[in-house]
Amino acid sequence: MSETKAASGVAPRRRIRVAWSLFDFCNSFVIINGSLYISQWVTTHGIREFWYGFSFAASTVALLLTAPVVGWIVDRTTHRVTWLRWQTVLITLCAVLIPVVVLSLEDGLPRAVAVLILFFFLNYFYQTSLIFYDSMLPRLITGRSTSILSGVGEGLGHFGSIVGIFLVLPLVTTGIPPLLPPGGIFTLAPAGLISGVTVLVVLCFLHDREGSSPVAEITIRGRYRESLDQLLDSTRDRTIRRFLLAFYLYGDAILSVQLFIPIYLREVWSLPSEKVALTVLVALITAGIGAMAAGALALRYGIRRLLVLVLWGWCVGLVGIAFAPSFAVFLAFFAPCGLLFGAAWALSRAYLAVAGKDDRMGLYFGLYSVAERFSAILGPLIWGAVVWLLADYGQWAHRSAMLAMAVLLFAGVWVARGLPEPETVRSDKMPA
Repeated sequence: MSETKAASGVAPRRRIRVAWSLFDFCNSFVIINGSLYISQWVTTHGIREFWYGFSFAASTVALLLTAPVVGWIVDRTTHRVTWLRWQTVLITLCAVLIPVVVLSLEDGLPRAVAVLILFFFLNYFYQTSLIFYDSMLPRLITGRSTSILSGVGEGLGHFGSIVGIFLVLPLVTTGIPPLLPPGGIFTLAPAGLISGVTVLVVLCFLHDREGSSPVAEITIRGRYRESLDQLLDSTRDRTIRRFLLAFYLYGDAILSVQLFIPIYLREVWSLPSEKVALTVLVALITAGIGAMAAGALALRYGIRRLLVLVLWGWCVGLVGIAFAPSFAVFLAFFAPCGLLFGAAWALSRAYLAVAGKDDRMGLYFGLYSVAERFSAILGPLIWGAVVWLLADYGQWAHRSAMLAMAVLLFAGVWVARGLPEPETVRSDKMPA
């Protein structure tokens, strides 16, 4: 009888974990299409790239300023799934309203500003939903299996981006007569609805009790003070301090290239929206391969050494992309950068996990997350400023912006070169 009860308990837990993993898969449909098509639309309707980058950076700043409040809510609430449902509704609403605004308002500055404001809220609600989503993981699984479930969720998120592009790619050229005309910006409505409906279905298999936790007694003011204390405390470890500075610099450059590459492809190589999407797909696919390959290679060559080599490869790749005389040469540099994209994030996370002290992993990865968010601020503003200042030089404005990212990346490599090589295998961390 007890064996039957145990077996019946395993199946629901497995379904809950599958549902948790699928959340990131479904949630990626809308954000990838927003990143692909909003940038291209805005820059062809009277708004400089600087303001597109500013909108993205502003949503990141808003997230950082409100993160302690969101974290306080996460720690106190026993209704995390309910919060996720409402955030999903808001994300879907922003995605649907963007095409509505484009169709309803006349071409001009007010319409473009309205789109950027909706893009700001789309990014903000998407990022805050991930805080609630990630916080549920310790309640669903424990021990060594946590990293497996976390990896599955992250992998499905990347796969969801690929599927999300394919789902609405035909609508870029055909639209949905008579509701939506052709155009990448108009795919946000169907992408948002598909993403929102599938996420809400997935959340039906999760309940607030799976995401609940003991109520934290700390106040909001206490949470801000705690965050500041943790930031100051991190400066006592020289290795972690140096790593976070290097990560901020090279992460800033890499994330900025990811943000602006759709515009770069259109402005420099005159690619239509559907071919831009297919080119980005190449990077998404190779990024997954690079992440998996880097883990195996690091065991042989060392995490720090391989990370520095990957970053040097990025420097060469960005310079090659900037000076590529033909699209074939561009692809010859761009495809390897996709491999290096996945490798850079995998090795960065692995370095911190090995170099950090076991009893401070929560603190270190919290700071790692903050550094990752901050790295989406400076780079976009630099890119936008370079393109703005060199607007009279045609495509060299964008090529120069790519070179600026190479310089920022080089600064990160220079800092990373001074990092010590941590032990790649420690006996006290080896599985039994």
